[in-house]
Amino acid sequence: MADVVALAGVMRLPPELLSEIFVSYSTLEEVWPMHGLRSPLALGLVCTHWRSVAISTSQLWTSLHISCADRCPDDIEALLALWLARSGAAPLSFCFQSAFLSTSGYLDLGDDGYDGRWTKSILDEALFNAVLAHSERWSSAIIATPLSYFARVGERALPLLESIDIRSTQDAKRHEQFMNITAATAPQLHHMSFSIRVAVESVELPWAQLTHLAAYLLPEEVHDVFRLAPNLIVFDGEIFQTIAPLPSRSLHMPCLRTLRLCSHPSARYPWLRFLLYDALTLPALEILRVSYEPIQIGSVELEFILDLLLRSECTLTELLFVNAGYLQEEAEEVFGSSPYANVIRFQDSIEQ
Repeated sequence: MADVVALAGVMRLPPELLSEIFVSYSTLEEVWPMHGLRSPLALGLVCTHWRSVAISTSQLWTSLHISCADRCPDDIEALLALWLARSGAAPLSFCFQSAFLSTSGYLDLGDDGYDGRWTKSILDEALFNAVLAHSERWSSAIIATPLSYFARVGERALPLLESIDIRSTQDAKRHEQFMNITAATAPQLHHMSFSIRVAVESVELPWAQLTHLAAYLLPEEVHDVFRLAPNLIVFDGEIFQTIAPLPSRSLHMPCLRTLRLCSHPSARYPWLRFLLYDALTLPALEILRVSYEPIQIGSVELEFILDLLLRSECTLTELLFVNAGYLQEEAEEVFGSSPYANVIRFQDSIEQ
């Protein structure tokens, strides 16, 4: 009887309170699947009252995962139109996964044969065009598609866009621009992430307004990015080796607080000395994390790191070396009498 009374109380909750509960529920995931029991559509199956409140709560429909890969419903185009309509004029956060991009991040042609792949391609384009038509409402976007899709993004107004994560089935070619986003079209864009190898010249961005950036780059391209984006606060770089000469031009990053660097799996030559060359200063640096595998860090690299910290006069709170336990004795010797001896840590793997 007590359970029945409690359930009846829930059913009688005022629409405004029930709507707030639904919105709190919607924040449990970054983006929601558009169908299935984990979708907000399931809330409408409880009763007529819940269905009415769910439909009228636009914020419940503003975070979604869009894909016709894997097992999508036959009416996915209509389903996407339903979500977009229910979201009203609210800002959108979404993940768009191309039909031919598998969950592992690689091109997946599937077992559907030529006709099936052609059908999926047409559907894929239709879904992307549908969400692109609402670009003025984009707030946060993860886009995992062929590079050809991104040219269309650059042609649109993106007044609310704050964060975009570029994923693709292919790396960008040097000297071949695949996307053009400007400060005029995306005035709020501050967070940028590339989950592909991208050359700086292959994308035009409002660099000066970026505060967070993650990318796969050559060390010399990191220097280019630092010159283009002097207001960066956080930089995550996966670094390829370099054979270029050390730069001589001074480079000052007044805002950079977190610098996370790791070697790309294909890296074979040391790059840390080139990246942290003696004309670079990072006065605001608080966190420096280095994962150098498959290359080993030596005392020379440690001395370059110490020189950077000393000339930057930064207040470092963490200097983390990943999978570099072999360095502990050398690190104690190099940093022993410095102000940074007490902030060094060693970790077996990169935290996700």
